[in-house]
Amino acid sequence: MIKQNNKSGTPLRILVCIAVVLSSLCAAAAVGAEKKDTPQPRLYFNDDTTHIGSCISPYHPKGRGHPLSDSMFRGPVDEAADAGVDVYLLQPGTGWVPWWPSKVLPFEVQDRWFKAHYGHQGRGAFISYVAKGNDFIKTMEEQTHKRGMRFYLSFRLNDAHHLHQANNVKTVQLSYLCQLYVEHPEYRIGRAPGQSSVFMEWIQNWAFKEVRDYKFNQIVELCENYRIDGLELDFMRHAAFFNTGKTTAAKRRDIMTEFVRKVRKTLDRTAGAGAHRVLMVKIPLHLECHDSLGVDMKTLRSAGVDVFNLASFNATEQMTEIAQMRRLVPDAGLTLQMTYISSTIRDHKEKRWIRRRTTPEQFFTGAHLAYSRGADAVSLFNFQYYRPIVHDNEGPFSEPPFNIIKILKDPKLVARQPQHYILATLEDDHPLYRKRELPVDLSKGKSALFSLDMAPPSGGWAKKGKLRIQASKALDPRGAWTATLNGTKLKSTQDVSEPYPNPYTQALGAPNQLRAWVVPASILKDGFNKLEIRQTTGSPSRIFFVDLSINSTAPDTDKQTQNERKRLK
Repeated sequence: MIKQNNKSGTPLRILVCIAVVLSSLCAAAAVGAEKKDTPQPRLYFNDDTTHIGSCISPYHPKGRGHPLSDSMFRGPVDEAADAGVDVYLLQPGTGWVPWWPSKVLPFEVQDRWFKAHYGHQGRGAFISYVAKGNDFIKTMEEQTHKRGMRFYLSFRLNDAHHLHQANNVKTVQLSYLCQLYVEHPEYRIGRAPGQSSVFMEWIQNWAFKEVRDYKFNQIVELCENYRIDGLELDFMRHAAFFNTGKTTAAKRRDIMTEFVRKVRKTLDRTAGAGAHRVLMVKIPLHLECHDSLGVDMKTLRSAGVDVFNLASFNATEQMTEIAQMRRLVPDAGLTLQMTYISSTIRDHKEKRWIRRRTTPEQFFTGAHLAYSRGADAVSLFNFQYYRPIVHDNEGPFSEPPFNIIKILKDPKLVARQPQHYILATLEDDHPLYRKRELPVDLSKGKSALFSLDMAPPSGGWAKKGKLRIQASKALDPRGAWTATLNGTKLKSTQDVSEPYPNPYTQALGAPNQLRAWVVPASILKDGFNKLEIRQTTGSPSRIFFVDLSINSTAPDTDKQTQNERKRLK
């Protein structure tokens, strides 16, 4: 018997179901807001522009140094359309100097100042291309609409790339440095409490109105000059805006909310009669990171944000707070961003990062978990960087797995795919102020606790899974480790191999860096699963990667999925 505990006498369970349905309908309406009959986007695809010049690709086979051309800007649009992308987001530069024909910040003025200040004309490829009278934003806008996708611009609000070169006359380029930045060092954040990254001191402090106005004026020009369907404000390039020791949380929130409100008004003013331009913000996928950035999802929603793109700095993170965020903004769109990187480890000997690649199964699992927790869509960032990067030695390289996109777009299809949950170490100069679970140092008698959010696949969990830990170097062969999941001690196995075929060999680790255990399906639960790893004997170890793999028991009867899976193999 259902208890009646409300004045209307309606069963509480029914009221809850109605509320959930209404919330989902509102969220869907917010995501597909351009027109009432516009299908809801399921996949957003980000283009950072610079990959066109730095990666070897079908439309840029010669790599860096090869002159830019019209076909090199249409090529990435075409391959995204062929893959099934719904929304194409272009990031035209880093937000300091316009990579488009600008009247707000005319190229001639910036170029003249740069030459006078540095004594040479280090423009960079994209600035030089625009200086010749080209407009690649217009080119890509036209091609995107021609191919049936929506076209958004994504604007980086406080990008730190190359700013440290401001005092290096030999390497500095106009593409990344403007007069305002160089001549006003007092606008920079400087050293601030809790900063986890040295380069954050280089970027500007949004407590200064002049800093905000400089970015806003560029956004206005983009909205006025291009036929965009939406605009994303990127808070993640890079995720610092204030000296938190000199501003209050309320002040930061007020500044950012007012900025977003002004952008919303600009989008509305320039949209045209009867049209609605979507306002999207890319923000951290962990709530504890929001305060320092001046981000408050409720107030940003009230200021006119349609879609929140929830992102890590530059990696695929499956463990999110989407469920909590859905409750904060029940009528907004929520999107999980994933990238080509699933983990990073620092090679101190060679002084470089080794970036583990995200596999199809890890993408599918992240998407399924996001949909299960209330997300409406997924987005892909830096997806092109599976390809050879001419100035990097991160290989082996490959073509991006574009054939996963049609599966990622469908919540029912991803729910049928093999599951591969990951906890990973990310870059140690990550600009977000969050204490991560990994890496973790263990020694005899010490243990580490982890939480793995998991969502059942279609048909539920019935087969056995495998849990693994990976150390940053060879483990002590005399050492021993135990694993306990949801209170059940797991049985170890000698099978430490990759759970699924993996063409990406970066940072996979040798067998002597790995330990593994069998996971009974019966102990898994929908939601956060508690994992304890304990070292009982042996010399100290550093664990930097944890994964749990388990297959779906549902038959994969959908022909489209079967075909895409065959292509993946």
